[in-house]
Amino acid sequence: MCVLIIAEKQYPSDVTLLLADRQNGDGVGIAWIENNKVHYEKGLTVDTLLRDGPWLAAGPPYLIHFRFATAGSGSGFEGKQLTHPFPVDPSLLVETPRLKGSANAVLAHNGHLKDWDTQLIDRLDYIDRKLGRFPIGPWSDTRLLATLAGLAGDDILEVLSDMAGKIAVFRPDSIKRFGVWAWDKDEQLWLSNRGFLNHPITKTVRGKNGKTETVTEYYDARDYWTAADLLAPALITGARPTIKGWDRDWEDYRPYDSGRTTAGDLDWIPDHPVDSLGAIVDAWTEQDLADWIEGGEHE
Repeated sequence: MCVLIIAEKQYPSDVTLLLADRQNGDGVGIAWIENNKVHYEKGLTVDTLLRDGPWLAAGPPYLIHFRFATAGSGSGFEGKQLTHPFPVDPSLLVETPRLKGSANAVLAHNGHLKDWDTQLIDRLDYIDRKLGRFPIGPWSDTRLLATLAGLAGDDILEVLSDMAGKIAVFRPDSIKRFGVWAWDKDEQLWLSNRGFLNHPITKTVRGKNGKTETVTEYYDARDYWTAADLLAPALITGARPTIKGWDRDWEDYRPYDSGRTTAGDLDWIPDHPVDSLGAIVDAWTEQDLADWIEGGEHE
């Protein structure tokens, strides 16, 4: 499941960007407006979004996409080419997908167009006839959506969004959203889904029948994590705890020299819920963690 972020008023926080990347790590793309054209770069890593880029000087609005590859290649150069967005301009559709450029409009997508490869084959003659030749380069369901929108207009997306999920078309004078989006009032963002913000907390409660039961409640992860937590490395080589709520292993964490153990480092240790870590963060040493791991309690 990918995630699309539309930021009309301000750039998303580092924590929001890192959380989006945590579950959708197959490449990032961003679009912005400059000189009355849509400019875009894609095939990026989230680290790039945390540094200065031409989009920051241009200011909002922004269209940002984090890819979780489900259609088309997810690795190598082709994987980068298939990150979003894609130009919608008919004159650009025949080109192999570029990693940066400008256009009158671009499209990005969160979801999966069922049988997209069969639909592409069914439309080969139509696309070839309309463009004069068939577009070169790798394909995915999102590239097909951008091509059809460029040839037939945005109206076709009203129909396809019922099958494909959330779609956004970004132009200098408008941002069109297709499908049902979520509004994030904290940062004034439109989100194609909020799943990446869910932070699960498991609690033991007493039910009406007097018996205890385990329930899981979900909270906004931004209230529990900082950018430093999300960037922190494993303290012990070979230790690969799983952070509750994420399906990425600890070894995927990017280097960050915090100088000490952070709340994020300790969240996976039993008996230390995240909301009570403040008092023990500085008390834990690398030797404490090594002794705990060697003791086998983490198995």
